[in-house]
Parts: sequence; C-alpha cells; structure tokens
Amino acid sequence: MNVSCTKQAGFYELPGAVPLLGLRCRLIALSDQITPCLQFQAVTKMALINIKESSSIADYTACIVSSRNEADLAVCIVDSRATAKGKDGLWCYMESASTATSKLCWVKSRGVADLLVCMVTSRAEAGWRRDHKLKGKL
Repeated sequence: MNVSCTKQAGFYELPGAVPLLGLRCRLIALSDQITPCLQFQAVTKMALINIKESSSIADYTACIVSSRNEADLAVCIVDSRATAKGKDGLWCYMESASTATSKLCWVKSRGVADLLVCMVTSRAEAGWRRDHKLKGKL
C-alpha cells in the first residue's frame, strides 16, 4: 500500500488519517526484510490565535455573527494556553505569529469568511455548532 505523507519533527503526517484526533505516525523498520509498522503518537491541538490585518497573510478569515444559531463555531476567549489545549472553541490570543497555531483575519462580510464565529462568555458554551472543514485545524 502506498501512502503519501509529509515528515514533521521525525513523524509523518498522514493525510485524512483521523484528523480530528491529530494522530502522527512514525514508520519503523527493524531491517530491510521486515515490513515497516506504524507507531502512533497523539498530537495535542490547541487554538492559539494570532490576528492579522490582511487576509493575504492569514490562514483563515472569520466573520463575527450575533447568534450562536448562525455561527459555525462559538468562541470563548481564554487567558491561558493550557486552557485552550484541545479545544477549537477556546481561543488564546498570541501576539507572535510564530507561537500561534492559526493566523486569522476578521472580515465584515459573511460571504468571504472561512468561518462564522459567535463570541460567548462561558467555556461550556464554546465549541462547534455544526460540522465544518476547519474542525480540529485551529
């Protein structure tokens, strides 16, 4: 079986392989005669967001909507990276783009936005409101 994957930090990212869990694998071959096996490692995702002024240098564009029913994602802003760990709906703003997991540009038009966001004050309310292509990628 041929699998196309990309190498990052000694691990290979398998496209389409359980992306919501963020699994990485390492190919292990003890010798040339033994078939390589896969060793899996969980990757902790977190929403560390850096705001950009221009959509051309952002990973994604987002538009704020007033109702959770209109939103793709309900977002609660948190002060700590640890709190944001593993939760797309809990955002920790980062000043540096290099420490952020996603660069986001706010737009006014819903039609050009990759993501519709409703801001909430409770962590319990934060999270995906519907299935979305960015789930697990922030």
